[in-house]
Amino acid sequence: MPLSYAELEEKVLTALEEAQAETRGKPNITAIAKKHGVDAQRLRRRFHGKESKSTRPPTNRKLTDAQEEAILTWIAVLDKL
Repeated sequence: MPLSYAELEEKVLTALEEAQAETRGKPNITAIAKKHGVDAQRLRRRFHGKESKSTRPPTNRKLTDAQEEAILTWIAVLDKL
């Protein structure tokens, strides 16, 4: 049975900690990923600072937070009329 997202994320974080703890130059991401049973490309992206899907902002939003707040405020003003 495939791992849940939380279980997979835990494995990636463990592998990432090991890769970041590597002090002898560049860590072998592929070997570390294989050792922990995670995708090497996913570990490599995370090692280079890319966020996980659960923590990065959504890409399909049309409005910024400020624009959305302005619309909600305007709706509240109109609702009071």
